[in-house]
Amino acid sequence: MSPKVLYAISSWSGCRAIVNFDDSYLEKHIEQLKKIKHNLTQISIGNPENPSKREEFEEYVQSLKEVSGVPVVVHNIPNIGRSYGQWARIYDKYRTQFDYYIFVEDDYQPVLNNFDSVLIEMYEKKKCGFL
Repeated sequence: MSPKVLYAISSWSGCRAIVNFDDSYLEKHIEQLKKIKHNLTQISIGNPENPSKREEFEEYVQSLKEVSGVPVVVHNIPNIGRSYGQWARIYDKYRTQFDYYIFVEDDYQPVLNNFDSVLIEMYEKKKCGFL
């Protein structure tokens, strides 16, 4: 039996540091997930409040229901604690429902097929502290 893996993506719909406005990171991340093999059980996306969020971004996020057959759950949450705050709220909701939790930001993309299995193997061999 395959382990149950929650893939938690923190997102942001506004400016990042000094970079020009670009809210396309999440969409690029999701498109990349569609291109590679993985065994994720659920994808949870943090969608923090942002008064300057474009309507098109919000519509895109809310339209996500599944990615390559994996259910997507969007968590509309307050913008407190940035990525760590999003991950903490998502983990708190599902803390006993999955075997593994992979925390990632929307501007990082997995490129390796079965990246989730590789991360789990690394974790099990104690080569890293958390996924």
